[in-house]
Amino acid sequence: MGMRSLLVALVIAATAAFVVGVSIERGNEPAQHAASEAVAPTNENQEAGGEGEAQHAAGESAGRATNAADPHAELRPLGIDVEAWPFVLAAALASLALAAGAWLRQRLTPLLTLVAVAMLAFAALDIREVFHQADINENGLAVLAGAVAALHLTAAAVAAAMASRSRDSTAPASGPAGTMAA
Repeated sequence: MGMRSLLVALVIAATAAFVVGVSIERGNEPAQHAASEAVAPTNENQEAGGEGEAQHAAGESAGRATNAADPHAELRPLGIDVEAWPFVLAAALASLALAAGAWLRQRLTPLLTLVAVAMLAFAALDIREVFHQADINENGLAVLAGAVAALHLTAAAVAAAMASRSRDSTAPASGPAGTMAA
């Protein structure tokens, strides 16, 4: 398998695994939300709609404040959920577009450099996700995020190697001083 085929296969595999991971995580959210609501037992001596609900509301607002300060909360730059389906779709399409570009223009150094940088950026986000999933005891998703990070890192290395080869093959031949390359 050539470098070009390997790069495309790595990017497609990483993209597919990323989408599967987000799907699994989104599928687990209702169960996690229901489990967090079932924390406080009810007191049978409290009146319906009385102090119990007020304490519950106070507990919820305290929980939100705690979650906002939680260093292990989901990544939300500028308050945007980067794991929302429109952003997942945009990331997947961008990855696939980069893979297609690398397939069609395997000797275009700036494109291969862009692929390497993008794959490194995705790997950094994947590594952060490994720690996040481990912190919330989602070990299966942590392992999947680690595998996606490994795929992205490998794709970055292959793209960088291809860019280096492309740059070396297009470098002008140097000759003795004062002469022109043929």
